[in-house]
Amino acid sequence: MQAEARSNLGAVYVGETSFFTEQKEFGNFTDIGFAITGGGTNRYTYRIGLGRGAGLGPNGGNLCGSAGSCDTIQTGGTTPGLVTFTGVVGLATTSASGFTATAAADLDGDATHDGWYVNDEKQGLSEAEPNDVTS
Repeated sequence: MQAEARSNLGAVYVGETSFFTEQKEFGNFTDIGFAITGGGTNRYTYRIGLGRGAGLGPNGGNLCGSAGSCDTIQTGGTTPGLVTFTGVVGLATTSASGFTATAAADLDGDATHDGWYVNDEKQGLSEAEPNDVTS
């Protein structure tokens, strides 16, 4: 189950570093060409800052907080925004100097959500925080 989040966030990292090489800033999912495939088999909700694709212009850095202030790929549930990342890293962001993308899912129906992240330093892919599998 958790391999989905690690694999997809790894792809986000590759897309972001490639985009940064060309544009000298980090972008949102559309900017970097990231999309989820698989016909509804994905469990996680992915978030990243709005980035340049939202018309924020160069260095349009923002925090992904309230609904509508972040780029979200909702795959894990029927209610957008219901499952959120609650780990210690904080909110998803994009800017000219860095990014953090998050993935969250409720894997077993309890109050703890599985949380993963990746940032521009490729941190966050080694273990879930919080970990819904062990809770």
